[in-house]
Amino acid sequence: MAYVRLSTLRAMNGHEEQVHDLMTRLLAFYSQQEGYIEGYVLDDAENPGTYGRMSVWTNAAAADRIAQLESNLAIRAELDRVVHEDGRNERAFMGEPPTA
Repeated sequence: MAYVRLSTLRAMNGHEEQVHDLMTRLLAFYSQQEGYIEGYVLDDAENPGTYGRMSVWTNAAAADRIAQLESNLAIRAELDRVVHEDGRNERAFMGEPPTA
């Protein structure tokens, strides 16, 4: 069973492109880390300026380890400056692919 993190956030006006770029940078960083399986940057089709990031990991320990690395913390700090605090939501799930 995989460990999935799903984050959504709402960009401050005028910072939409920057938020999208930062989310992309996070996933690029994750893709080089042990335990990372795959991920997506999500543009909310119904709410412009709202973005999501889904990352799939082998387990929670791998995701937690990467979350504490300086590179991750630095990019997230940049995100904190350009998103609405009340528009942020972070969730974690255990997931498995459907069986045929």
